[in-house]
Amino acid sequence: LRSGTENVAGIVAAGYALEESVKEMIDVSKRLKAMVEDTVIGIKERIPTVKVNGDSECCLPGMVNLGFDGVSGESLMHLLDLKGICVSTSSACTSGSDEPSHVLLAIGLSKQQAKSAIRISYGRDNTAEEVKAIVKAVCDAYAKAIAASDFTC
Repeated sequence: LRSGTENVAGIVAAGYALEESVKEMIDVSKRLKAMVEDTVIGIKERIPTVKVNGDSECCLPGMVNLGFDGVSGESLMHLLDLKGICVSTSSACTSGSDEPSHVLLAIGLSKQQAKSAIRISYGRDNTAEEVKAIVKAVCDAYAKAIAASDFTC
């Protein structure tokens, strides 16, 4: 260790920031969970065959993994990207791989089901209006992908 003066002001500021974050954590978690519920309900209204992959109760707030019959998750991801909406088909540690998610396979999905999945993530700064826009964009992208019938595994 090198000797020197500790950044006392920085340490105190970090402590206050942590306290603020912890105070808001429960409220933010509830809001994120509501956004996910609104997303799932909105998408299921237009696409009744959509499936929620994973446990809807024991999960991180603000994240949902959805499976769409008959389309590639990659196609949906690219169509949504064209609308400025970022979703994912895999984790960061497997990006660039053509293999389906090992986690989705481990929970019992087939390769085709795993490849039809996208993950939507919300954060503390997302709004209810953005949820509505995402629901519409996902449903529109699904309709376009189904029309193109490009799903192959």
